[in-house]
Amino acid sequence: MRAVKQDEWITATPGPAPERGAAMAMRPATPPQLRVHDARELAGDAPEAILRLDGMDYRLRITRSGKLILTK
Repeated sequence: MRAVKQDEWITATPGPAPERGAAMAMRPATPPQLRVHDARELAGDAPEAILRLDGMDYRLRITRSGKLILTK
């Protein structure tokens, strides 16, 4: 498996979804930064990759139509 570049970051705005009919409030707080990983880089030349979390393996598969499926 190839090494994944971990120098790309995106930001997300935390917090609950606004109530129905409520106007979207602007949040001036600094959002956390999330790492961006390219699924094709994770899989390399294969159509799938194994991801491990707390000793459990998960299979990330890239379909022919370019969608992702994550299974235990």
